[in-house]
Amino acid sequence: MHIWRQSLGFSVSVLTIFGSEAKRWQEALATRKGFTEAIKTEDDKDETILGKLARVTSDPSEVIPEADVVVFVMPAFAHASYLKAIKPHLAQKKTLICGFPGSNGFELEVKFLLGPEISDRITLASAITLPWNCRVETYGVRVKILGTKTDAEVSVAPDEETKRVLSLLQRLVGPQPRLTALNNMLEASLMSINAVWHPPM
Repeated sequence: MHIWRQSLGFSVSVLTIFGSEAKRWQEALATRKGFTEAIKTEDDKDETILGKLARVTSDPSEVIPEADVVVFVMPAFAHASYLKAIKPHLAQKKTLICGFPGSNGFELEVKFLLGPEISDRITLASAITLPWNCRVETYGVRVKILGTKTDAEVSVAPDEETKRVLSLLQRLVGPQPRLTALNNMLEASLMSINAVWHPPM
């Protein structure tokens, strides 16, 4: 789960609750003063993009209460585990929870697991694809960006938040992919390409 783009004034934190991932990541970052790098190749030329994480943790209480945006970037089978983990720590504010990508029925899973008291006050976004195709080269430190999507469609609930949310997410991902709005969450579920490429079990 990433809250990213610190270079534009966003504080970037990572929450990972699987095994010893957080510890491994922390140890890797300690050798680089907290910096990570992404290698982007265009026209056979490599561009190195540096970033610095505010925190990597396995404890939701350290990052979730202060988060304005919580982005789910893990496989769909892990959504439930993270929703249950962050539920007690969501602040009394209109936090944006975004599946990037979401999954078929992502909004129903969020509402069911967070319950009406929380789900009625959050803003929810679900994208039908990842913004980038990446591969890890060095765990916790270096990734290779193999490709950037040209466009990505996103659904937002409630509807009146669509313009604000798309503007915010566009700042987070950069100029590409170009984010466009879907009509509703049902459209996002029916158009989810993950259901075709990675059939749910």
